[in-house]
Amino acid sequence: MRFTLAKATILFLSLLFCVLPLLKYESLHTTYYDLGLYAQQFHEWRIGDGVLIGRHINFFLPPIALFYNSIPDHISTHSILLLQSCGLIYSAFLVWKIYGRFIATLYFLSYPVWILNLFDFHFEWIALILLLFFFKYNRNKQYILAAVFAGMLALVKEPYALTALFCGLYIYFGDGINRDHRIRSRLLAACFLIVFSVAYFLVASTILSPLGSSFDALESNPNFLNSIIRVCANIFNSATFFIGNVLTNLGEYNRWFFVIAPFTTFCFIPLLGSRALLILLPTLVIPFASTNPLHSKINSHYVSIMMVVFCEATFIASQRYKQYLDRLGFIANSVACAPGVIFAVFVLLSIKYNYIWSFSSGTFDITARDTTIKNVIIELFENDHTSTIAFQNSITYYPLYNRTSGYPLSDLLSITSSSSLPEYIIIDSQRPYFLCDISCRWRFGACTDLQFNALVSDQIKYIKSNYRVFYQYDGFTIYKSI
Repeated sequence: MRFTLAKATILFLSLLFCVLPLLKYESLHTTYYDLGLYAQQFHEWRIGDGVLIGRHINFFLPPIALFYNSIPDHISTHSILLLQSCGLIYSAFLVWKIYGRFIATLYFLSYPVWILNLFDFHFEWIALILLLFFFKYNRNKQYILAAVFAGMLALVKEPYALTALFCGLYIYFGDGINRDHRIRSRLLAACFLIVFSVAYFLVASTILSPLGSSFDALESNPNFLNSIIRVCANIFNSATFFIGNVLTNLGEYNRWFFVIAPFTTFCFIPLLGSRALLILLPTLVIPFASTNPLHSKINSHYVSIMMVVFCEATFIASQRYKQYLDRLGFIANSVACAPGVIFAVFVLLSIKYNYIWSFSSGTFDITARDTTIKNVIIELFENDHTSTIAFQNSITYYPLYNRTSGYPLSDLLSITSSSSLPEYIIIDSQRPYFLCDISCRWRFGACTDLQFNALVSDQIKYIKSNYRVFYQYDGFTIYKSI
C-alpha cells in the first residue's frame, strides 16, 4: 500500500489528536466539572455506589466505568481520554465511508470536533457515532436499524431524546432526494422512534432525574412518583419557563453567534440541505432557553453534535446541486470554503492571543511547577482515602477525584456547620477560580471579572480564618483545618 502524503497527514493529525488531551491533563489544565466529575463517578462504580441518575441519565456510563476501573489509577484517566480521541477519529472514518473524502475533511478539521476532544471528557463522542449510524442506515433504507441507533442516542443524555424525536420525523419525510416509497416501513420506524423518544424524555426528565435539569429549569421533587398531578403541573411549569427564556434571550448576540458560527466550518453549505437541519432544532433552541451561559459558548462541547448533521446536510446539497458544483470546478469550490478557513484562523488567533486558560498554547506545556504540584498531591493523598478534600476546580489530578471524600471548592461560604468543612483545601492562585462550573474571565494570567474576584476574596478570607497553611509553593497552597 502506497504511503501517500494524504495518508501521512491523516496519521499525523490522528496522533496529534490523541496526544494533546494527554498533555493537557498532565499540565493540570482539566477541570473537575468535566473530566474529574466523570472520573469520580467511575470510581463510585468501583466501590459499589455508582448510579445512572445524576446531572444526566447515562446508560453508557457503566461500561465506560468498567473500562476505567480495569486500568491502574495512575493511567486510568489517560485511558478514557484516549478512548474519547479514538472514538472521534472513528467517527471521522465513518463520515469518510458514508459521505466521502471532502465532507470527512471538513468534519475532522472543524473546530467543534477538536474542542470536544480537548474539552476534557464528555459522552458526546458516543452520540456522534450513534447519529452517524442512524444516517447510514436511513440512507440505506434500513429504517428499523436507523430507529434503533437514534433511540440509543437518547440513552446518552435525556436531551438527546429530543434529537431522536426529530430523527423520527426525518425518517418519515426523508432527505428530499432519494425518497423511498415503502411507506409502511418508514412509518413503523418513525412512529416507534417518536413514541419512544417522547416517553423516555418525559420519564427521564420528570421522574428519574430532577425535572428540567438539562434546561436549568426546576429542582428535583421526591414526590413525583406519588403524584401524577404534580408531575403534569411541573411539566407545564417547565414548558412555560422554557418558552419564557427563549423569548427573553432572542435579542442576545452571543446566543445567535453560537447558532451561526458553526455553519462557517462547513462554509454554510448545510443551509442548502435544510431538511436535515430539522434534527438540530433542539440543539439550536437550548442556547436560547437555558440560563447556563456555557450552553451558548462556541468553545464548549455542546456544538459538536451539529457537525454530524452538517455532514448529512452537505451531502444532500452536493447531490441536489451536483451539476452546478461540477461546473464551478475546484477553484470555485475552494473559494466557497474560504469562510470556514477564515473562521478557523480567527478561532486559533483568539485562543492564542486572549490566553484562554483551557485552550491556549501553554495548556500543553508541562512545566516543572506542574510536575512539583502533581508529586505533592500524589505523596499526600494517593494513599489517604479517608481525609475530606475540597480542591479548586482547575486543579484536577487522579488522587483528588478517585475518592468519595473529594469534591470541588465551589462556594465554601454557604457551609455554616463546622462539621461539614473539609479537612484539606487546595488552592492555586495561578489558575482560574470557579464557582460551581462557571469560571471567571481568565485573561493574561488573571481573572478580569471584578465581582467574581470579590466573591473569591471573601472565600479566601474565610479559609484563612479557619485553616492553617499546610504546604505552599509558588502560589499553590494546601490548607489544613485548625
